[in-house]
Amino acid sequence: MIAPSNCRSQQQAASTVHQISEAATLYGVHDIIIYNVDYEEVEKFSFKPESEEKPEVKTTTNTNAGAAKDLKPKKLVFGDEPLPKKVVFGEEEVKSESKSPVVEEKTTSTDRLVNLLNYFVTPPNLRKTLFGDLKPFEAAKKLPKLINFSNSKYTIGVGASSGKIEKKSSSKKKDSNKTKLVNIGLKEVLELSKDKVQINSRVVVDPTSKKVVTSSDDEEAGRLLGYTVSVANDLNEILGNKKSSKLWVPCDDFLASKSTAEITKAALQNIETVTDPASLKENVFLVFGKWKEIIFSVEEQPENKTVEELFDGRVRSIKDARVEDAVLIALSKLQAA
Repeated sequence: MIAPSNCRSQQQAASTVHQISEAATLYGVHDIIIYNVDYEEVEKFSFKPESEEKPEVKTTTNTNAGAAKDLKPKKLVFGDEPLPKKVVFGEEEVKSESKSPVVEEKTTSTDRLVNLLNYFVTPPNLRKTLFGDLKPFEAAKKLPKLINFSNSKYTIGVGASSGKIEKKSSSKKKDSNKTKLVNIGLKEVLELSKDKVQINSRVVVDPTSKKVVTSSDDEEAGRLLGYTVSVANDLNEILGNKKSSKLWVPCDDFLASKSTAEITKAALQNIETVTDPASLKENVFLVFGKWKEIIFSVEEQPENKTVEELFDGRVRSIKDARVEDAVLIALSKLQAA
């Protein structure tokens, strides 16, 4: 998602992710999923347009007139590309004579992307608790806040470990990573009355009743929490969900390469544009990325189906739009007018 051609500094990377986070927050997206793409391997791989092998491709067409009211896509899915060595998400670019620590090699571009997306929807008083070292977010903290966490009867908290070492029995293995303690940014942690939450996960709690509140309980809770972020190694995990509509949103870097353009053109001919959002299912997956990255990310192609047939349609975007622009375009088109 953050490609070498469009992000060459931590400021550019933070700004790009902030734009995506802002659109997702504004349109009430529930989940953001990042699918791993090995950029170098994708470039080496030779693709043959599936339409050449299977000319009669059946796709879902949405032609009814009208638009859905208050339709909010539930999930955004992005491809992630590794960054060139000079791009640093976590730290300022370090000069040879500087004694400042550099980003550890173990931290991948995916990790940095996940952290930035989470950073923008985490209250300032909990960022130290959730992320520890805040030096990697120097550029991000200068950008505008996206969520007003004040003036709410609820509060955001982070699942906290008790710090006690307990012997794990087989019956407790399921709950070994869960806790009733929630750090809400005060000197003392809040102990939930009944619920248990994942350690280090963000949750919305009612400090009065000491209960976890979800978006299904109260829309205000969903607004405070923002979205969740996860990583998928195989797009089949996402595209195999039959209870949702899967839509491809074409996007690229600054300029599409010839090979990319040819592969994308074949897919565009076989995946029809959605013209009626009302015909979509309640849950909507929007998958952003170059077509060749999507093909590469589907590890096991379903029997008797092309990758194109895994999608119910596509959202028309501006030609060669970058991902941060494509996100806003797609969400605005699917939102009620």
